[in-house]
Amino acid sequence: MTEPRRESPAPWIVAAIAGAALVALVVVFFTVLLPDRRDQHRTVQTSHGQVVPQPGASGQPLGALTDQETAAMAAAGTEAANLISYSRKDFAADYARALAGATGKLKADVADPQRKAALQQTLTQGKFDLSAKVQHTALVGPTAKGNGYVVLVTVYGYKSTSLDVPIPQNLSITVQNVNGKWLASDFALVGVQ
Repeated sequence: MTEPRRESPAPWIVAAIAGAALVALVVVFFTVLLPDRRDQHRTVQTSHGQVVPQPGASGQPLGALTDQETAAMAAAGTEAANLISYSRKDFAADYARALAGATGKLKADVADPQRKAALQQTLTQGKFDLSAKVQHTALVGPTAKGNGYVVLVTVYGYKSTSLDVPIPQNLSITVQNVNGKWLASDFALVGVQ
């Protein structure tokens, strides 16, 4: 005589584990994710009737840049354009402007007399000037030492002989606050990897 077949408990174990996982996900959603989303979209009405994002713990709207971060980004964009823009007519002034916005290793590189002479010779022999327009800036974050910021800058460079052909350059610029002025201390081309 054959014995009745016993059912395996495996489906019940799998169902119990799946149920426990579902409960855990629901708890995480309602306790962590949903409140966070609500905080990001809260607004307040000013006394003038304008609706603005609600300030976060720092007093600024969530995700807003600080005044220091904004100033660092502006300085990085300006120095990126200055390091690329040179005219033959005002070469000395353009070079001094680029040098004034630099500090540390970058300033030493820019101040190199051989570099300056080679650049001026290239412009003179090629009979062109260089100009630049900053297209975008993006804050990467503070430097490892915390004494400055790293900023990504997209600049379109132009030769005076072909102003309709922009030469895009993506740069990573490190800026530092030196005596109340943001100066570039490092400059690197960023390529697509």
